[in-house]
Amino acid sequence: RIVKEQSNYLEFFFRSPFDGLLTINTVYYPGWTVSVDGRKVPITYGGSGFIEIPIQKGERRVQAVFRETPFRLISDGITLLSFLLIASLIFFSKRLSITRSRKSAL
Repeated sequence: RIVKEQSNYLEFFFRSPFDGLLTINTVYYPGWTVSVDGRKVPITYGGSGFIEIPIQKGERRVQAVFRETPFRLISDGITLLSFLLIASLIFFSKRLSITRSRKSAL
């Protein structure tokens, strides 16, 4: 039974009659963490690329959460700074061009 499903968060209850490996239909990417009954579990992503976790028999509460990795946060910051730099260069070059054309008209 799915409790909550978002692009970066999934929570559901799962009942299994035996111990095994549960495949979550979400492609693994660094930043995903999974907990079963509140305890973090190791993630594997075999040949399918989907998240796979060990599961014990019985009813279990599974939570999968995606958080940005530090490398990704730094990359996002560099991208933002680059965009702001390019935008300011375009703005100031146009402004300088207008100022020069006004001075030459005098």
